[in-house]
This record gives sequence, structure tokens and C-alpha cells, in this order.
Amino acid sequence: MTALAGEQAELRRFTDDELANLYAASDDDSERAAVLAECERRDAAKAKAKDSREAIKAAWYDAAFAQYLEAEQECKGYLLSAEGMERGPADAFGLWSMPERQALKYASEELANWWLDHPRLTLTAYRRQLADAKRQDREEHQAASRKPARKQRPWIGVKGGAVRETPVRLGGQTIVAWAAMGYEDDRVTLHPSREAAERHLAPPAPVPVPAPVPVRVPGPPVPPGAIGRYVAALDLLTAQTRAARARITIGGKP
Repeated sequence: MTALAGEQAELRRFTDDELANLYAASDDDSERAAVLAECERRDAAKAKAKDSREAIKAAWYDAAFAQYLEAEQECKGYLLSAEGMERGPADAFGLWSMPERQALKYASEELANWWLDHPRLTLTAYRRQLADAKRQDREEHQAASRKPARKQRPWIGVKGGAVRETPVRLGGQTIVAWAAMGYEDDRVTLHPSREAAERHLAPPAPVPVPAPVPVRVPGPPVPPGAIGRYVAALDLLTAQTRAARARITIGGKP
């Protein structure tokens, strides 16, 4: 740390009046320059704090006015008591800026009951909500920084690429999935199981589909006695054929 930096850090303990007296009594240009630098730092810090306060106030106004509109609708417009209409704020929204006891004094019975289920959002309450949210974020960040990093499981070589078990955040839970990466490209896909991941990398060969078996359609039904008549006709034709052959062989003439 330089001497000037150490001097400026020391000047932060001084009040504004003490800085003014030091600047007036000093003949050292470097010391007077350090006093001016400290004054500029304080002015910048005050301006930044003012901007932050104005931003918070503007955000509170939007949230509180939205709550006021909701209360006005739920209470059918009856937000002020008789005393509130006589001595209270000109606008019922002013109840959101008053101390609690005074606000309850001027609020209608309908609004007082509505506030039981919907707490009045004052500027103080809004700042408290912001502080609680920041503290929670800080605690979660600190807890995350203290938590050891999860080691990734190694890739397992399989047909067509590699797979590995991978934790995946789903909402507020952590589920286990399987990642698959092919040899042809580096694209990683997620699958519910190792079997599904391996099937993605090396799909099974298609099973041959057998040719359809022709269906023999039966003919019309055979009437009774048809087979017997068919056999008798066949026997008669056979006998006639044999007799004709015999005549031809013996006489040579019919």
C-alpha cells in the first residue's frame, strides 16, 4: 500500500467537519489532495446510495399500488372508514404509507379484514423482503461454494460409441440418466437407461418378416352321392377303354 493510499484509508475515519478543518489548516498539497479525493469518494457513495434508495422506492410503489388495486376490487371500493373519509388521507392509497396503528384507524372494516390475509406492503416491509432475499441468495451461494464438485463418471466404450451415467437436474430433484456419444460425431444425447443409450448408438438389425402364407379358399360343398357317381362313371370309362383296346388287338376291325 502506498503512503497516499494509506492516508486516504485513514481519512475515512474523519467526519465531514474534521475533513474541512484539516483541508483549511494544511499547507501540504498532497494532504489537501487526499482530502479532496476522500470528499469525492463520499459524494459518489452518497449518490449511489440515493439512486439505490430511489430504485427500491419506485419498485415498492409499483408493488404496493398493485396490492391497493386488488384490495379495492375485493372490498368493493370501501377502503376508508367514516373517520378515514373525514380525517384520513385524500387517497386511500395513502394508507399504505402510514404507520400501522394510524392505517388501521382510518381503514374500513373490510380492508382491515383483507389485510389479515394479505399483509399490507409498506416500504419498510418491502425493504425487509429484499434483505431476506439477498441473505438467502448469499447463503445458497456460500453453501454451493462449500459443496464439493461432483465427479463425472468415466465414459464406457460400447458398440458405436461410448456411454456414461450422468446426473440431470429436473425441477427440484436430481435424476440419473445415461449419456451417449457416437464415434461419428461428438453430439451427446440423454437416455433413461444404459440399454436405451446403447441401442441409440447401435440399433439392432431389423427382424426379417416372413412371407405371407397363401390362404386356400375351399370350393363349394359337394352334394350327397356325387363322389359315388363320379367313381361309377370313372369305372365305366375305364371298362369301355379296355374293351376298345381288345377289339383293336384281336380283329383289327371294330
